[in-house]
Amino acid sequence: MRDLKDYLAIRKPVIRRFHRRNCAPTVTIDMDVDIAPALAWKKKLESAPEAKEAKPTLNAIILKATANALRQHIFFNYDYDGRYGIIPNERICLRSPMDMGDFPLHIVVEDTDRKNVFQIAREYKENADKARALIEKNLPKYLRFHRLPLLPRISGGLTDLYRAIQPWVPPLERLAFRMSHKVIGTFMVTNLGSLGVTACHGQLVKPSIAALLVLAIREDVVYQPDGTPAVRKILPLALEFDHKVADAGFSSRFLADIKKNLENPESGCANRG
Repeated sequence: MRDLKDYLAIRKPVIRRFHRRNCAPTVTIDMDVDIAPALAWKKKLESAPEAKEAKPTLNAIILKATANALRQHIFFNYDYDGRYGIIPNERICLRSPMDMGDFPLHIVVEDTDRKNVFQIAREYKENADKARALIEKNLPKYLRFHRLPLLPRISGGLTDLYRAIQPWVPPLERLAFRMSHKVIGTFMVTNLGSLGVTACHGQLVKPSIAALLVLAIREDVVYQPDGTPAVRKILPLALEFDHKVADAGFSSRFLADIKKNLENPESGCANRG
């Protein structure tokens, strides 16, 4: 664990982002996916020539399945200002947070729907490596700045003032949303499965209309038509959505298409760009 002052300095952007005026009335719906077809497809891709340069991962397959579903349900890729404004985003740029210990590193794959699984896996790894190197270089400077007695408070006050003004100046807020896409993309997919998480309900903040949570794979016993038991690998998915602008039926159809793409990966995760 870091020094508490350093830890809070690192968390400041997150603390500001989760201010009550940014938080949405979040509803979560869950759906189980038979992940065996995607795992089998991943194994098949690992023997392809492209795998020598970019090893396919289950996370890359999930990102591709989500991006293809988003293209059919593009509303969930839009920005929402929390009031009466919805701003279209035609580019689908997914972000997937990576655990860095005491803070997450957000990795963005631009135009995810236009890339195949190999390209997504390669770009994710390259961007993660670049981000890690950048943090290792700049984090000490950032922490030294926040140990100063006065400047961090002035900087924080100006940031808070800028955020408070944004809702009153819609063009400024929309500009801020567009600029944020370079850092946080247009839609978030959080994969907690590697940490063994089996259930999680989060909190949406603007401008996101929805976000996807990926949980740990489990094995369920199911009974086949002839009555014999069989073991199925199940991947639980949870979709969070802002109830002000989306309802359960609308959101469930989007989540069902992600499920369909993962259960039929050769067609559902095909490159449609």
